[in-house]
Amino acid sequence: MTCVLCKSDRESPTVNSVSRDGAQDMIACMRCGMCQQRVMPTAEEVRAYYASGEYRVAFPPVAVDGVEPGAVGYEAALEAAADAVASMTRELIGLRDGERIVEIGCGDGRMAARLGADVVEADAAMLAQALARPGVKAADAGPYTLLIACQVLEHQPDPIATLREWRAMLGPGGRAHLQVPSLERMYGGSSYFFQRPHLVAFTRRTLVASLLAAGFRVDAMGFDHAVLHCTATVGEPLPYDSQDTPGIDDVAGMIARHDAAYAEHVLRTTPGAVEVWLSGGPMPDEATVKHALTTLTALAAMGVDGVARLAHGYEWMCSRQDETWSASDWVRGYQSGTAAAYQRAQQDAAHLANAMQMRASK
Repeated sequence: MTCVLCKSDRESPTVNSVSRDGAQDMIACMRCGMCQQRVMPTAEEVRAYYASGEYRVAFPPVAVDGVEPGAVGYEAALEAAADAVASMTRELIGLRDGERIVEIGCGDGRMAARLGADVVEADAAMLAQALARPGVKAADAGPYTLLIACQVLEHQPDPIATLREWRAMLGPGGRAHLQVPSLERMYGGSSYFFQRPHLVAFTRRTLVASLLAAGFRVDAMGFDHAVLHCTATVGEPLPYDSQDTPGIDDVAGMIARHDAAYAEHVLRTTPGAVEVWLSGGPMPDEATVKHALTTLTALAAMGVDGVARLAHGYEWMCSRQDETWSASDWVRGYQSGTAAAYQRAQQDAAHLANAMQMRASK
């Protein structure tokens, strides 16, 4: 598989094999650290997938601020959420007077209507909803002064080519504002964070390198909770081989450390109630049981390699505790408890990996 960033064709290791919607073979380039699916769909297949509406079926609407889809107040919750996102986006970008804006992947057009943006949307049903909103119209060839793409670039099989297409829609001095999920701020366990429609997974480093290669100059970058956001200005393309980017991201380590921390959190909070029940105590509520079963199922689905990676992540976290030991008695006491928890979790994960290995070899 050729790397979508540096174009290396070296054999790359699998760093994740489980997603929330089935098996997914994600690899990390040994040369640049870019994380992508081993087998990529074509651009035509991706367009057909979103045009068909299959994505909406696979990922239906979710609760917003505790209000379930179809419930009274759900539309109001969506509007309030759109107000918040549009306000945050205005602040992150720093909108200028007279901007000509285009939003790529606009969905139903709520944010586009608030920002006065033209729209591009592959899903015909979503596009129709967006165009029905006052002031929203389909994008033309440009030039635009600002392009916005939130949670879009990770769905593209060739992100560099996509960024070049977006750059062509901007005039001199035009800006692009992107928001993507990041391996540095994963949400849920890896079996939830990864999903098959996400063809690439960025870090700050690989997003910057992609933008430079496509002809952008990065102006600002940061995180808002789990979202990595970046604003960049049209510049001259700088191929990866010409970029001054020493070292590569330890993608496998990022995933292992996140899974270790997430598993420690889940095992500390939810499954404890199930363990009490299994030991003869009161039965926990249904939601707690379902959460615990989901967690245990995810751990089992990780397989021997995944659990071994989890154990390695806990081991790394133990070593970090040693490196950051505080001079404060109070903080040191807290660190002692945390280190002990990591050590127990590391031992449990290592034992589970050994048991699974022995069972697999019989």
